[in-house]
Amino acid sequence: MLFNKGVFVSENFDCEMWLRELRKDPDVTLERLLNELDQYIEELNGTLVAMIEDDYSSFLKLSSMLVNIDSMVAVLREPLVGINEKVENLKDILRGPLEEQKQLKRELASAQFKRTLLELNCSAWDSLCKVENEVERFKHNQDGIKKQHYEINGKENRNEIKTSSEKNSTENENDSTCQSTTVDLERAAQRLAQVMFITSQSEHHDMPLLRQIAARTRGLEKSLTEQLEHALAAEIVPEDVTDEFSTGNEKREVNKDALTRILRSYVAINKVNAANEVIRRLLILPILEKTFTFGRLDGGVRGSCLGLGSMYSDVLKFVIAECTPIVQVIKATNEGLAEQFDLVGNGIGESVHEILITNLTDVFSSGVADTLHYSYTATEAFFKVLSRISLNPDYTMQICKRTLANWNLDVYLELRTLEMMTSLEETLEESVLEHIWYMHDNEDVPYVLASTRSLWTNFLKCRDKEKIFLQPVAAGLFKISLQLLHCYTSWAEDGSKQSTNLNAWEQDKVPCKIRVYLAKDCESLSQRLLETEVNLLRGYIYGGREINDDDCEDHISRALKSISDRLLVVSETCFDTIKKSLGEECVEGLAQHLKSTVGIYRLSNHKAPSKASSFVSTILKPYKDFLEEHPNESKDMGVNVVGHVAKEYASQANKICEEVKNTEAALRRFRKNKNKDKDSTLPSTAESLKLQFKLDMQELRKCAIEVGVDVENISEFQRLEKLFESSESDTVQS
Repeated sequence: MLFNKGVFVSENFDCEMWLRELRKDPDVTLERLLNELDQYIEELNGTLVAMIEDDYSSFLKLSSMLVNIDSMVAVLREPLVGINEKVENLKDILRGPLEEQKQLKRELASAQFKRTLLELNCSAWDSLCKVENEVERFKHNQDGIKKQHYEINGKENRNEIKTSSEKNSTENENDSTCQSTTVDLERAAQRLAQVMFITSQSEHHDMPLLRQIAARTRGLEKSLTEQLEHALAAEIVPEDVTDEFSTGNEKREVNKDALTRILRSYVAINKVNAANEVIRRLLILPILEKTFTFGRLDGGVRGSCLGLGSMYSDVLKFVIAECTPIVQVIKATNEGLAEQFDLVGNGIGESVHEILITNLTDVFSSGVADTLHYSYTATEAFFKVLSRISLNPDYTMQICKRTLANWNLDVYLELRTLEMMTSLEETLEESVLEHIWYMHDNEDVPYVLASTRSLWTNFLKCRDKEKIFLQPVAAGLFKISLQLLHCYTSWAEDGSKQSTNLNAWEQDKVPCKIRVYLAKDCESLSQRLLETEVNLLRGYIYGGREINDDDCEDHISRALKSISDRLLVVSETCFDTIKKSLGEECVEGLAQHLKSTVGIYRLSNHKAPSKASSFVSTILKPYKDFLEEHPNESKDMGVNVVGHVAKEYASQANKICEEVKNTEAALRRFRKNKNKDKDSTLPSTAESLKLQFKLDMQELRKCAIEVGVDVENISEFQRLEKLFESSESDTVQS
């Protein structure tokens, strides 16, 4: 059959292909196609009717099954509803007793908490009473504490002078008293810390006893802090804080156990800042106020700050003598005291910072670059030494950064730029290429011209850590060095374009030796810039930190390469100008000499020449004089000079030969027409000149060889020789 159901439902069925195959089949006619289509439609209708009948029968069966479903659900739901009602009734019965039990439990917990709180408060009250008794005992026994009669404000009450035996006995008694006192202080501090913890945990409960405890705690905390301050002062403050402190290896002995107990007591009652302030006020500030004065800062000239280094040195001596023993005691304990007490960083560092920005503003506000550099480097070195001693070096370096931030480094850069650029520009204006340093045999002089020396001196200054270089402005100093190089290069470019004279100064002309020095200086300077390590410059800019910044390295390389290329161009321009100048001086007057040679042989019976002209031996004299002064110059310059002479000689000689030829031809025609019967044969001046020029070229060859020039490789000279070795007709052609 044409209409096959299996074909139509296939996944690969293609209607166009199916129709195409039917068209190709000769047995397929319209009548057959119509008949089979009708049959296929009837089959489809029958199939559809069968499907509908099957679905309807299934629907009827399902409907018959669901007729009694509602009654069945109602039967099942009835016992569940009864059970739910019974459960709700049971809940109503039990809810009351359960609430009563919960309320009783809450009341029991509250009573237990109040009991615990009362017990804690009673314990705290007992502890407060003990602390109060101990504080009262401390007040009555203050004479036993080794505080050397210093009052809290730092003023001294001197004892009467005692004998050495009395002093020793007194010291022993004070040591024993100090030991017992610090033990009692630590115990009192621990008790007070417990009370403070209890009050902090119970602060949300409004109880009269708790309020009384809190009030007594605050009072006892203040009293105990005062006693701890007396004990700490007795341990850390020297006998006479205004006397000169010990230097060198002399260090004050510190009672390790007593100091540790005192510091632990401060930590227990959370008064670490108070302890740091006591150390700063009683031990550090008196020395710093005595050390940091305007008189010592100037060190002579007002505003010079020359005494800053000695003041820092004295402070470091004080740190080593008085503070280092205390730091070692704090560091030796394994109880975390080093994290709480930073005697060097928080004490010395912060105090120096405050004194500088409050009293000694001249340190960082000077208008002299050298003073700013000295004060900056001295301060930075001082804080670096402190950081090595400090228990918290990172914090000490943070103080250092805050202190150094007061220096106006932009002004410092401007001062250095003005200083270096002025120095270089003055040298450039004064020299005008003529000012030269005299060199000695035993002197290693990298540069000859004063301007180049001035440039290199200032260029090296930018990297001089002892006098000019500062890390925060390293990039700015590198820019200054590039600015110096640019200024010098522009000046050298202008100088290289001036005309050159061999020996003497003339208007708008420069002697050859000066231009040689300029060329050598530029070449040497270019080579040094190319040899400069980019990593070294990056180290100056970034402070030696490892930074993978290819763009920075590329910019630095390109900047140095650009200036180096410009300097090489200046050097080449100078040498080109020298070559041109020497060539022009060598051919100066050559035309007159050649014309005078023509007069010897023109229309005369002068015998043929047998030797070169006398002036030929003097043609290369300017170049010989130049070589005597600069014997190490390359032969390339001689090749250029001889080539220029040969080219000019050929041009002038060819011109003269052409003029002579034309003149002889005209004279022969004239005489031939005038004296037809006479012999008009005359000697050929061109032939004589050709021979003379040939002899001159041979002499010029000898002179060139004498000055070390190989004429065989000079194309101009070879063309010149061929010019006079050819026939006469070729001689007069251009």
